[in-house]
Amino acid sequence: MVVCGNPDCREEYHARTDEKVWTCPKCGRTKTNDYWPFLDARLMQAMIDKDWKKVVDDIIARARRMVEDKETETAILKKDLEALKNQREAERSSG
Repeated sequence: MVVCGNPDCREEYHARTDEKVWTCPKCGRTKTNDYWPFLDARLMQAMIDKDWKKVVDDIIARARRMVEDKETETAILKKDLEALKNQREAERSSG
């Protein structure tokens, strides 16, 4: 539950933890989820159920896989960029 920060509203409303910004359904005021994207519903539930260590380990493993995927993607893009630079230089030299 989130309470609207507008002193004239103070509406309580449900908000999803996987959303970056929450909007009050009554007055339209927006609130930024300060914990996004790191806090999610699974972690909150794990803290309630007392098995948070396993869930945290799973989240860390998932985050590491995401980082590894991005590193691989970055390496491919750097290689493609270098090839394009070399191609442009070759075209300038021959033209």
